[in-house]
Amino acid sequence: MLLATLLFALACRVEHCATAKDVKACKCYGEEPGYTLVVQRGDRQLYRAQQDAPFETEEIEVHRVDLDHDGAEEIVVADLLAVGNGMAVHTWTLVILDGRTNKPTALEVKDYGPGSIRDDGTILETSWDWMGPALYFVARPYTYAHGELKPQTYMWRRRYLFSFERERIDHGNRPGVWLKKAEKVPWKSRDPLE
Repeated sequence: MLLATLLFALACRVEHCATAKDVKACKCYGEEPGYTLVVQRGDRQLYRAQQDAPFETEEIEVHRVDLDHDGAEEIVVADLLAVGNGMAVHTWTLVILDGRTNKPTALEVKDYGPGSIRDDGTILETSWDWMGPALYFVARPYTYAHGELKPQTYMWRRRYLFSFERERIDHGNRPGVWLKKAEKVPWKSRDPLE
């Protein structure tokens, strides 16, 4: 395993990493398009995936948190994939490795930040959606149990007004703060087939 770690490091033209306790998550950019996301605990590789990315991003975070309250901390890696034009919406992938089995689960979110993973273990799937004539920041909560994310039957939404725009500019990506002024409503699918 140590040899594999060394070969991985040698193949990286650029590497961006984050750590939490004994876990290290890295984005390795080589000569080919995209990058490799690797999560390790000590010398043991727990997760490896090739990611398509149109450009290089440095942002990566790793957290150790017991999402399902079973006494084993899950590893949550937040990996920035892209930043859009216009509103500069940040697209992230959250990779969750189960604390007992290391089974991976992934969720794409928009504008991840403080408050995306709640103290009670809830994870928020966040997005920007048009509802009628207005744009809303939407957060659907998921609970995590036995290696799976379970969507809840409600969501929070906040209309994008000038005051909200000012908060985004002044304070950056802080979904926990943004949602303090949100309304809780029944879940409404954005998927016309659902």
